[in-house]
Amino acid sequence: MFINKDEIRRLFKEGKLNTPEDLQSTLSSIIKDVVETIYEGELTELLGYSRYDKSSKETNNSRNGYSNKKVKSNYGEIELSVPRDRNGEYEPKIVKKRQTDITGIEEHIISMYAKGMTTRDIQSHMESLYGLEFSAEAISRITDKVLARA
Repeated sequence: MFINKDEIRRLFKEGKLNTPEDLQSTLSSIIKDVVETIYEGELTELLGYSRYDKSSKETNNSRNGYSNKKVKSNYGEIELSVPRDRNGEYEPKIVKKRQTDITGIEEHIISMYAKGMTTRDIQSHMESLYGLEFSAEAISRITDKVLARA
């Protein structure tokens, strides 16, 4: 479940975030959720159909579980679940294969998340900062997934 800035404020007021470590853990959780949701959106874009929507399936490729990956960030080590496809065609864009350090990306994720950027803004942002090219439709599908978990 995603935690927005109002939720973080509420947790502070209720005394559930008492230490910097508590906040660090919360931010780490947000980053993990967003990256994994983007992974799912990327895989959906590749396969051309949503999870459990086999009626739209026009490929012989399909989802095939997850691999675990540990990455370093400003908020400590984060363990990500990276989805796989049967044909091995999925190449993650947000955190590439063999990439072990996401320092810097997490600040942009939190920034985009907190600002409520438009899909075009996010598309432009991802392309200018990371060279990642997502269509506006792909960004829209990914943000829909992120918002559904908010």
